[in-house]
Parts: sequence; structure tokens; C-alpha cells
Amino acid sequence: MVKTRNLILMLTCGLLALSALACGDTTEGDDPGNNDPNNDPNNDPNNDPNNTPNNTPNNTPNNDPGPLSCEDFAGCGGDLVGTFNFVDVCGSFEENPFEEFCPAAEVDVDFQFSGTIQINANNTYAIEVTNAAVLNFRVPVDCLGGTCAQLEEDATCTLEGDICVCNSTQEDQTEEAGTYTVEGNFVTFLPDDEEGGEGDRIEFCVSGDSALLKPVPDGDDPVIVLEVERQ
Repeated sequence: MVKTRNLILMLTCGLLALSALACGDTTEGDDPGNNDPNNDPNNDPNNDPNNTPNNTPNNTPNNDPGPLSCEDFAGCGGDLVGTFNFVDVCGSFEENPFEEFCPAAEVDVDFQFSGTIQINANNTYAIEVTNAAVLNFRVPVDCLGGTCAQLEEDATCTLEGDICVCNSTQEDQTEEAGTYTVEGNFVTFLPDDEEGGEGDRIEFCVSGDSALLKPVPDGDDPVIVLEVERQ
């Protein structure tokens, strides 16, 4: 699926670099969503790899939940087959990398996605997407030795009174193809180049030609919900 975790790691590294801290190891860990007892393929009679999304118990005409809300997301399953455009994203990033030396600093992140995801009835998929995180942060200049200079190496900053007001954009592009399986309200996308891996587990809800996709967060990853529209 969309490399949201790569974007999150890149975002975190960018924020830490801006705060003059080391990024550390960005090796992906195990997805805690895979420890969910409800996600045991052996307990799910619908986890036949030959099944298509049209055979899932949630893919019925009576399962339409009506208008979808990104802020009030609830998984409901549904028919994922088709080509979808990314149209919106909502999410939160609560980590403040300036916390240790400047608790008064404020950080805001705006996530942006564009591109398409094609989900086929034969359990294959293809993605072309550009995902970005626009970082806006305000740091008291007293925390920075009286100047915004150290932040300007990785961001555009202006001094407003005694506050360094800065912005920076972290961007990633993904072209990916692979296979997927559906288990209830969850779909797992496994890229072709990660055969034998765990893939990316996404909770989803489809209403008509609209769908919401919520990647299962790993640890302290921000919670993101993607809105897509079937062509």
C-alpha cells in the first residue's frame, strides 16, 4: 500500500534534523496490528487466497454506511475493486521534537496525497502516489540562541517578534504493484518486491464510490485516514 510509514520516518527525521537532534535507526519494526487476535488468518474462514473482494462478507449492497467522515472513521469493509483517486487526507502528528529543550515550541503537520490506486478483482493492485508532509512550526528564538539560522538550513523561516516561524516540506513518491487479501474490514497490500513479508495492513470503509483507508499505525506513528474516490 502507500508508503505512509516511509513518509512518517522521513517526516520524523526532518523534524529531528530541524531541532538539531540525531535521527537514529529507521528500520521498520513489526506492525502491532498484526498481533491483533482478530487478525489471525487461521481463524478467518474468508482468508482463502483465491477469494476476491467480491467474496468478502462485508461486500454486500446492504453494507453501505452512507456518507463517510474522515474524522469519525469506522471500518465497515465493502467493495474495493476499481481505480481510485486520492482526494483528501486527515491525520494527526502529536510528537514535538523540540519538547526536550523548548516546550513552548509548536509544530503542525499537513499531510497531502495525490495519485491513483488500482485494485483489481484478481487480488492484484497498482499504486502511483505522491505523498507529502508540510511542516509548520513556531520556535521561540530564545531557545535557539537568539537566531533562526540553525533552522534555516532545512526550512524557510522568518522572525516574527521573538518567534521563529518556519515551514518545510518532506515529499515521497511511490510506484508500487503487488497482491492483496481482505479480512473483514481490513485489507493487506503486499508489494511484489516484498514477497514473504507482512505487507501493509489497512482498515477500510466503502460507501458507493467513496472509500476511507486507515493504515494501521506502528507504535507512535500518526493516525492517518485517506479518502479516495472511484473513477
